[in-house]
Amino acid sequence: NGKDIISFTKYDKFGRVPKAYLPYEASTTTGVYIDPANAITTQLSFYSSNTTANKIANDISPFAQTEYQTSPLQRVLKQGGVGDGFQTNQNYKTVNYRSNTGSGTGEDKVLKWNSSGTTDGYYAANDLSVTEGADEAGNTSLVFTDKLGRQLLKRQQLTANTYAETYYGDDHANNIIYIVPPKAVVKMGS
Repeated sequence: NGKDIISFTKYDKFGRVPKAYLPYEASTTTGVYIDPANAITTQLSFYSSNTTANKIANDISPFAQTEYQTSPLQRVLKQGGVGDGFQTNQNYKTVNYRSNTGSGTGEDKVLKWNSSGTTDGYYAANDLSVTEGADEAGNTSLVFTDKLGRQLLKRQQLTANTYAETYYGDDHANNIIYIVPPKAVVKMGS
């Protein structure tokens, strides 16, 4: 129909994006600059006053929210999705950052792999950083990284008590030289 499509980003005082807004159709066809002070109001009006005729969802939350740590690291803690039912106070993804809790016990049992593709025991407590994510349904994934920032293991929840594990092995120059997929980990009996 030739109308302008407006896309905008609003940053907080730390340069982060706490809300990611969906683009919207303006009433203009000239492509001229739009005052950012009016963009949020106009965008909300566009999405909340739609009908089925224009095939645009009618939604009062046409954005995705993100909540960050208050620490200097400013890492993501919660991530919502676009739409009224998927904001950070409803259905959302969470992220937790911690250290591994033990050497061979519980869920933090992480094998040490060397460059020859053989294992050499388990990592001790606090040797690894763990990024623990949970999706809207509560399914978790854990990513274990070493002190050099290399990803060693990704553990993805399949059922309440079952996880798929993928190990990553590298050489002395930090190049990934092999990946041990979940079925191979199960066959090896780790």
